[in-house]
Amino acid sequence: MFIKFVLQREEAYIILNKNGIFLLKVCEKPLFGYVNVYRDELKIKDYNCFRAYYCGLCRELGAQFGQVSRLSLTYDFTFLALLLDALGLQEPRVEQARCAKHLGRKRPVVCENKALSYSAYMSVMLTYFKLRDDLADDRAVGAFFGMFPYRMAVRKAKKYYGEKYRAFDAHLNALTAAEKAGESCVDAVAHHFASLMAEIFDLGDDNLIRLGYNIGRFIYILDAYDDREEDRKKNRYNPILLQYNEMSEEECREAVERSLSITLAETARCYEALHIRRNKAVLDNIIYIGLRAQMEKICASTSKQEGKTQDESI
Repeated sequence: MFIKFVLQREEAYIILNKNGIFLLKVCEKPLFGYVNVYRDELKIKDYNCFRAYYCGLCRELGAQFGQVSRLSLTYDFTFLALLLDALGLQEPRVEQARCAKHLGRKRPVVCENKALSYSAYMSVMLTYFKLRDDLADDRAVGAFFGMFPYRMAVRKAKKYYGEKYRAFDAHLNALTAAEKAGESCVDAVAHHFASLMAEIFDLGDDNLIRLGYNIGRFIYILDAYDDREEDRKKNRYNPILLQYNEMSEEECREAVERSLSITLAETARCYEALHIRRNKAVLDNIIYIGLRAQMEKICASTSKQEGKTQDESI
């Protein structure tokens, strides 16, 4: 049976038959994708480093949770893996490998890596909750089909990260309650998602936790601003529309940019307090250039998809 569905804003084609589920095609439009490199300012060797972690995370997702779980691959969790590995003592192991998408030649891939493993578990859990939320809010067909392969994956993730799972659930329930109550304060609603991201980054370092919090706040507010026109047309909840409803479009944009600029400054402060042992050029690019470039691109764009991550596939 051939099925086409939308999973996490990704158009996916799959086949279901007696032998299982096979992924045919994924159009890369990640769940968020705002935490990405700015490629024009990155040296080739540093971009290859980023891509090695990206491909490594893809392989780790497939190895730990099955091939369909690769649909949860995002740049945001690639950043998490890069950052966590940069804080560790052990040098990453890189091997040359092929994948189903890039059959032509082998590529460098980071493998057998604790940071990638942790990022894969967090990615699968967040994807599951995202699908659950989409199903509850919009009765999305893609979310309905997408949840099936993730049930087993999340069951495995809960065995190793039960506390994280319960924290995710609590933060997202609080976020859902705030949205259903029509909370008009952007900061109040963003706090719940920011707290969830802080939980993901919580590995015992206060600066890392604060960095995660600010990354989460940045993602939520920028995503809300990015979605505002579509939400307005479909009469859906959006805190940007509620808080800035009496402002002009230009005034709204300036208010959002001011808020996000403060968040980016705090993100950089937390990042600078960390002891980065490797991947510094890539991480610097993301923290100081990539995040701001995403903000400026979305705030300047008139088309929602125009503001998303760079279109060229890794």
